[in-house]
Amino acid sequence: MYPSSFSAVIWDWNGTLLNDVEHSMNSMNLMLSERNLPLLTVERYRKIFTFPVQDYYQKIGFDFSREDFNIVGAGFIDLYNAGVFENAKPFTEVKPLLESIRRKGIRQYILSAMMEDHLIGHLKNYKLDVFFDEIAGIDDVLAAGKIERGRKLLSKLPYSPERICFIGDTLHDYEVAEELGCSAALIAQGHQDYQRLKKSGAEVFMDFEGLSRFLRSRFQEKSAGQHP
Repeated sequence: MYPSSFSAVIWDWNGTLLNDVEHSMNSMNLMLSERNLPLLTVERYRKIFTFPVQDYYQKIGFDFSREDFNIVGAGFIDLYNAGVFENAKPFTEVKPLLESIRRKGIRQYILSAMMEDHLIGHLKNYKLDVFFDEIAGIDDVLAAGKIERGRKLLSKLPYSPERICFIGDTLHDYEVAEELGCSAALIAQGHQDYQRLKKSGAEVFMDFEGLSRFLRSRFQEKSAGQHP
C-alpha cells in the first residue's frame, strides 16, 4: 500500500539511473574468459545477478576455495571503473524526469552501493549532481552496508519514511526500502529482470514512462525548496 503522495525520492544509481548493465556484464566476461568459465549474456546476467555479490560470483563459476573473493571483487571494480565513462551513460529519460521532479519542489537523494567518492564523481561527470540534496554511497568496495548508509541518510531527512519513495532496479533495493520503512518502486531496465522483481510485491515498471506516470500521480505541488 502506497501513501496518497510522496514527499521525497531516493534513487539507486547503477541500473536505475545509470544504464550500465552491458558494461558490468562485459567487465565480468573478461574475468570469466581468463578462467575459462562460461560467459554471460544480458538475459542470463539479469536472472543471476544478486546481493550479496559474493553469491552472484559463485553462481557464475568462481571458486573461492581457490582464490580470494576480496581480490576477485577488487579486480572487477578496477575493470568496471576503467571503462565506465566510455561504456555506460544515464538512461536518456533520466535528466528530463529529474528536472520535472525538481520543478515540483520534491527533494531528491541518491543511495548507492558504490563507493561514495566514485558516486560523486559519476554524478558530476554526467552533470546530474545538481538534482540531489545528498549523495550517499558506501565505504566498502565490495558493496556491503547499503542499509546502514540508508539509515544515516534518513536520520537527516525531515520526512516520514513511508512518504519517501525509494526507486531501484533489484530485489535488494526493495529489501533496503523495507528495512528503512520507505515505499518502494522498481524499474526492470537494470540488473534484474521483470519476473524476479515482481516477486517483491512492489510496483514494477518496464520503463521510465510507466515510472513517471506513477510518480506524477503521487506528487503534491509545492514551491521549489519547500519542505512538507
